[in-house]
Amino acid sequence: MFPEDFLYPGSTLYIAQMMGNPFLEQLTILINRYPHIFNLTLHPVDTSNNAIWLRDYFFHFEANNGKIKHLLPMPFGAYNTPAMRNAFDTIIQQEKKNYFFYQLSKNRITSSSSNRQRKGFGIASSLLQKPSASLEDIHKKNSKLKQLAKLAHIEGGNTFSVYNRERKPYILIGELSLLWTAAQRGCHTPYDQDAIKKIIADTLSFNPDSIIVLPQVNYHIDLQIGYLGDGRIILNDYSLCIRVLEEMLTHPESYLSSKELSNLHKLTPRYQPKYFSSIPLPDRCSILQEMLAIAKKLNLLFENQIRTIYTKLIEQQFTVIRVPGIFYYPDYTKEKIDLIPIAQFMNGLGGKATNDHTYFLTANSPVKHFKDIFSSYLNNFGITKVYYLGDAIRATAFIANTKGSLRCLTTTHLEKPVVSSAPSNKLIPGSLGA
Repeated sequence: MFPEDFLYPGSTLYIAQMMGNPFLEQLTILINRYPHIFNLTLHPVDTSNNAIWLRDYFFHFEANNGKIKHLLPMPFGAYNTPAMRNAFDTIIQQEKKNYFFYQLSKNRITSSSSNRQRKGFGIASSLLQKPSASLEDIHKKNSKLKQLAKLAHIEGGNTFSVYNRERKPYILIGELSLLWTAAQRGCHTPYDQDAIKKIIADTLSFNPDSIIVLPQVNYHIDLQIGYLGDGRIILNDYSLCIRVLEEMLTHPESYLSSKELSNLHKLTPRYQPKYFSSIPLPDRCSILQEMLAIAKKLNLLFENQIRTIYTKLIEQQFTVIRVPGIFYYPDYTKEKIDLIPIAQFMNGLGGKATNDHTYFLTANSPVKHFKDIFSSYLNNFGITKVYYLGDAIRATAFIANTKGSLRCLTTTHLEKPVVSSAPSNKLIPGSLGA
């Protein structure tokens, strides 16, 4: 049974059990309201070693022998203790690998001094440039680390297990996973992409011809695309975000309420009380203009990658719809320029209820119009209901601070095929997370 990245009745959704998880309460409410939608299991995590990202640390995949592998993200087996994680960190994971912010820093959209947001990609790149002796020296000191060099470096957030329209299984993987695997193995630039792809395929016990390598617009592809089942993919397109913001600028008061304006002020560090005396609070028009400027820069920077993602998926018989799914607001401080994700709808979970109603779970946003527009796109794409989870302020602040959202905090597993005769519990439109 192919481990499709989709929720069915009978699926188990594991979520990080941690203080400050902004989605947990409303997921519990959803399960209580619709008990047959899927099973929810809380997974205790150690927040000290960044293990809250279950999507990366617990990757489920079925090997050719029919047994489910409960895989860990990079070394898939040896990487299962804090000691091993710390040892591997000395090689290439000293910081969060954030390709998106690395690119932004190169283009002066965000500060190049933000080491947490760019250093990881630089480490992987530099390893490809250096002789492999340093990597070999580290391996000699630890026999298990020596084994790691033979394996692929894959993170669940950079991977999707999906079916196309013809029910052919594919694995979608971000191109940086090839880079990270090459770096882990001590390869030099340029490395053989086909050979690295074969290593990834062997690790997953999967046909390399059914692995689609996608360009990355962010440090994980699940921050740019979403899977809705039945071969349907949503793809964030900044040109559509531009259209939405331009329309909102025609009547700012109609699209952005006083409460929403106040919430945007609360979410922006430079507008916190200690700055109020020196920095005037912007009006609706100013905020929307700043968001529009960022959307235009991101569209210019990533439009070729977005077009390539679309083309690659269409060629393999996927139905792809471009959506306005990410809206950023810039926060300027003396040290840097950060981007606050006022809406990050892509990092969500698709599913189907027992009555064949389909749904999408994603993070809440403090701007209702962004949610209305996103929901309308998905409704036209056959999705019955979009659930926006969490308090809007808490969810947005969490995503801004951690650079991760709902899919990052969860992983899914389907023990057995869907039984069509399961008890019906209709999913109906509701106000959950609205």
